[in-house]
Amino acid sequence: MNEEEKRYLEQQLAEKHRWFNKGSRSWSTAHHWSLGISAVTSACAAVVIKLKWLEKAYPDLYTYREDAAALLAALATIITAVSAAGNFGRKWQTNRISRGKIERLQIMLSNPAVSADTVREELLDVMKRHEEGIIGTPIK
Repeated sequence: MNEEEKRYLEQQLAEKHRWFNKGSRSWSTAHHWSLGISAVTSACAAVVIKLKWLEKAYPDLYTYREDAAALLAALATIITAVSAAGNFGRKWQTNRISRGKIERLQIMLSNPAVSADTVREELLDVMKRHEEGIIGTPIK
């Protein structure tokens, strides 16, 4: 492999690594926050419905506790549905896997015996599998 090919491949791998790393962090945030927020809002719905002390302390507020519980439960359901429909977890995992494969390719590229064709073929495979993972085809 000549120096020009090596520089080109290094640039391509660095670009893909940045992209997959950003995707991994973004989808991880979306996935884990949606899990956490839906769990908290669901738990709050259960607690709000049982707050009997509100009746004496805040009688006006007490009359709306069932509505508040229903809204919290609905919010938890919507967040869970959006997360599931958007496949946030799968997209996070796909980006992590792709980032790891790119890191391995970067290490391969440091081997003077590795051919440019080998790195290109592997990179094309990573990109293909990444697309399959994002759109829903099982990752192999």
